Amino acid sequence: MRIRKRHQDDGDLFDTKPEFVRRYAEKLRALADNGVWFGTSSWVYTGWRGLVYPSSVTSETMLRKIAFREYSQVFPTGCADWSFYSFPSESQIAKFEREAPEGFRLAFKATDLVTLYRYPSLKQRWGEKAGTINEDFLNTAKFIEFFVERVARLGDRLGPIILEFSPLTWNGLTPEKFLDRLDRFLAGLPQNLRFAVEVRNPELLTQEYLDCLRKRNVAHVLNSWTRMPSIGEQMNIPHVETADFTVVRALLKPGRTYQQAVERFQPYTKIQEIDEDTRSALKTLAQKALAARKQTYLYVNNRLEGNAPLTIGAMVDQLDFSGNEKL
Repeated sequence: MRIRKRHQDDGDLFDTKPEFVRRYAEKLRALADNGVWFGTSSWVYTGWRGLVYPSSVTSETMLRKIAFREYSQVFPTGCADWSFYSFPSESQIAKFEREAPEGFRLAFKATDLVTLYRYPSLKQRWGEKAGTINEDFLNTAKFIEFFVERVARLGDRLGPIILEFSPLTWNGLTPEKFLDRLDRFLAGLPQNLRFAVEVRNPELLTQEYLDCLRKRNVAHVLNSWTRMPSIGEQMNIPHVETADFTVVRALLKPGRTYQQAVERFQPYTKIQEIDEDTRSALKTLAQKALAARKQTYLYVNNRLEGNAPLTIGAMVDQLDFSGNEKL
């Protein structure tokens, strides 16, 4: 039987990688080399089969086994949102340590056991603690022991650690008291790691808040979320960049709730609604980062437009950039 020799131009014929991976993986790595780190908020989505993951992944169980390994071959960074709900275990960190390629940076959301002032009135999750004051609110020692020291094992593969503060009702707390507690908390954190603060109370966007972060080289997270000013509006706040790196989280279109976005966009297989304002802000931030060589982490959520990888791909296409060489 005559066997046809493989020609060097036949590469795509034998390449089983999805088109998105072949088109964007090298460009995303090159952008990261120049300071622009595009990634997604979480990465285990069956709707990404045939896009980020092979179509042959037929079950969520299979996907969970290979998701991070495959994801980290495409994107230079990602944000572990799940760590908001529980302290990461040593075995989880060990898995990321094994699978993350050189040059990858994994961001984490800090566990809400440290960022909640008062436990939500959700008996199913919090039991007897529901509705009570959290005694571990901004507990520096506990945060370092159970969170920071564990994720720090990743070394150069560790990205920003994001402290998300769910909307504060100020019941027993005031903005002034919050900033005082936050300042004391940040003062006790290791200075060699990147920390960022994401607030969801627009009234906290004051110079006092920004000064609190700036003196610790902690980044204010430019976030697109239900009750917050848009990323573009936040960018116009004087002195809003408080650190020598920038963190952006494009989560939801302002005015839209999480549940509304879930109902509209699941199962996250495609873009269903373009958010031109957020795209414009992301493009501006990326171009600014390229010009200044400032490390900028831009995390996009499925619930912004329907499919985070495709939103990022559109951003990359809008940048005047060739993935075949460094800028």
